Amino acid sequence: MTGLARLTATESKLFFRSKPSVGYAIVVPIAVLLIFGLIPSFRAAKPEYDGLRLIDAYMPVLIGMVMVIVVLNLMPATLASYRERGILLRLSTTPMRPSLLLTAHMLVSLAVTVGTSVIMIVLGAVLFDTALLPGHVLGFLVPYALTATSMISIGLLIAARASSELAAFGAGFGLFFPLLFLAGLWTPGPLMPQWAHAIGEFTPLAAGVQAMEAAWLGEFPAGLPLAVLAGYTVVAGFAAVRLFRWE
Repeated sequence: MTGLARLTATESKLFFRSKPSVGYAIVVPIAVLLIFGLIPSFRAAKPEYDGLRLIDAYMPVLIGMVMVIVVLNLMPATLASYRERGILLRLSTTPMRPSLLLTAHMLVSLAVTVGTSVIMIVLGAVLFDTALLPGHVLGFLVPYALTATSMISIGLLIAARASSELAAFGAGFGLFFPLLFLAGLWTPGPLMPQWAHAIGEFTPLAAGVQAMEAAWLGEFPAGLPLAVLAGYTVVAGFAAVRLFRWE
């Protein structure tokens, strides 16, 4: 087993041993899905959504919410707590490179995000008759992957500089509500104000949700949101590796 594989396996075990992390990353998004699905008006077709139901329109938004929780709230706080307790400083005396540690956390976060998203899609299909597969599968997978990598890159950038677990959690939580608002958690789809929709096109989560919504309805996403997501991935990921500090 390589060093990266051992490190990834260890971080995975630590994640699943933490009940608060598992509850926040997996149970909370599923609970939100169940709450929305149990509201009768969410299961009724809406003319303003071209006949779609709110629960259908919310699936890409809820999938995006999982990413925010895992990579902007949990992952930076975990890495910052390692720095606060001196674990990173001890690791710096070993041959381990910063990119290896960041890659291990990226893989764990990606696995948790994908797993939770799959559970939600299956539950939505079984319990609320939402689509089990997007209308355009490839068109969904491309923005899903780019949204995940862009959000992970931003989370790693926060983790690279945060001096404490509290500082990292505060930074991640400070992005939590604005990103979810612009992605449409409170005003999804056509109900969102035009100005918010225009701003959201250039934020990673909203761009990803808009692209996934298009694919969910059977269309391949436009180029702009994909370019925005790729830009966040490259710039934030490069900055995270360059700015990472052990102390």
